[in-house]
Amino acid sequence: MAALEPETREAIGFSFSPEALPYAGIWMNQGGWRGYCQLGLEATSAMGDNLELAVKKYQKRYSRLNPGQSFSFSLWVSLGQGMDSIGSITPAGTFIEPGLKLKAGSIQGALVAPFRGTLEIIERSQPDDILFREFLIPYKRCEISLLGSSRKNYDIILKHWQGDLVDSISLK
Repeated sequence: MAALEPETREAIGFSFSPEALPYAGIWMNQGGWRGYCQLGLEATSAMGDNLELAVKKYQKRYSRLNPGQSFSFSLWVSLGQGMDSIGSITPAGTFIEPGLKLKAGSIQGALVAPFRGTLEIIERSQPDDILFREFLIPYKRCEISLLGSSRKNYDIILKHWQGDLVDSISLK
């Protein structure tokens, strides 16, 4: 899930496992709790916010825990600046603009990563041959431009500044 404020070009995104949390929910409070007005998005394991309704109407599309059983999941929250639009968000929280694609051997587009590090483009069959490298500034738009290669299968590798692999995007 992601949202973009067009005037400031700022984005917020949430990444989570759809297997663990297959639904997105909206909660609203219009002054019913201490006079606060709030609106929020949340990842959830059930349709609706009422257990009885989920059991009867939504045909058991909810998670169930037995006594003593536990449930865990990961949720990433990402921020971004300088974006024109959001095409998708990776599980690690990298925003990808809709125009990021491979066409006629060239890669053009932009993304925003929520960490400081490097972006590298490699050809899948030659992973030691780095074709493009750019330093990532957290939450800032990174332009990608790799023109006129005859190669067909690329990976965009995003590494944390300490060298750990954070995200990988495949382009074919």
